[in-house]
Amino acid sequence: MNNFNNKVVIVTGARTGIGLSAATLFAKAGANVILARRHKPKKKAQRLTEQGYSAISFECDVSQESDVKAMVDFTVKKFGHLDYAYNNTGIQSPVTKTEDLSLDEYNKVLDINLKGIFLSMKYELKQMSKQYSKDAIVNCSSMED
Repeated sequence: MNNFNNKVVIVTGARTGIGLSAATLFAKAGANVILARRHKPKKKAQRLTEQGYSAISFECDVSQESDVKAMVDFTVKKFGHLDYAYNNTGIQSPVTKTEDLSLDEYNKVLDINLKGIFLSMKYELKQMSKQYSKDAIVNCSSMED
C-alpha cells in the first residue's frame, strides 16, 4: 500500500470484514482513519490507537442524511480536510423467497446499500470539491452477515 502519511480517510462499514481490514491497512500506512459504522466501532479504533496508529470511531447510520453530513463535518473539523473515502457499508436481506420478503426489509436494504452510498458520496464530494488535491472515493459492494 502506498504511503498515506497525514492523509485523512473515512471508512464506512468498518465494524468487521472488508471495512475493518481496509481501515486497518490505511492506519498502518500512516493515514488518520475515521472508522464509521451504525453502531460505534469504538473498540476497533481503540485497538489501532493502542498500537500507535491514528484511528477514531464515529457512529453513523449512512441511511440518515444528518448522520452522513455530521461524519464528514466531524472529519474536517478534526483534521482540516478529507483525502479519501472507502464506502463499504452494506447489508443483506433475510434469505427468503421474494414473495415472502416484507417491503420494510427490502426498503432497509435499499436505504443502506444504495441511499447510503449516494449520501456518503454527496457529502464527501462536497468537501473534496473545496480542496485542491488528488482525492479519491472507492465504493465497495459487500454485505454483512
